[in-house]
Amino acid sequence: MLGSFQYQHAEVDVRKYFTLFQRPDCSGRQVLTLAGRAGITGDNTPIYERYYAGGFATLRGFQFRGASPSEIDAAGQTVMVGGDFELLASIEYNYPITADDMLRGVVFCDSGTVEPTTSNWTNSTAWRPVSACGSVCRPWVRPPSP
Repeated sequence: MLGSFQYQHAEVDVRKYFTLFQRPDCSGRQVLTLAGRAGITGDNTPIYERYYAGGFATLRGFQFRGASPSEIDAAGQTVMVGGDFELLASIEYNYPITADDMLRGVVFCDSGTVEPTTSNWTNSTAWRPVSACGSVCRPWVRPPSP
């Protein structure tokens, strides 16, 4: 270990999958997913360990880190600085488009917030909730059966 930098960091990530329908041969599975994530970190957290939102893993429909707290640097460029607190939620419906399950569709709605600091929780106007909904079709290569 080359250093000893300590900071507080806590996260909770919860997911629940519900199979709504599947054929007797276990193909054609339709799945509803509910997901939630919450995290909090201390004031002295390095920028690379702070919370960011935007992109395929957090808030789909936004650019990578595009829904995160930002600041303007000395050159006038927008810099994503992340936040000390995140609260994200998602609902997703995944269904087959083709009978062989090689092409699947997803309908989703993501929402949440990343807050630059936790010191203003009593000020309800400081919260910046964002959401994105959409649908995508994605090819999926099914692994061979044994």
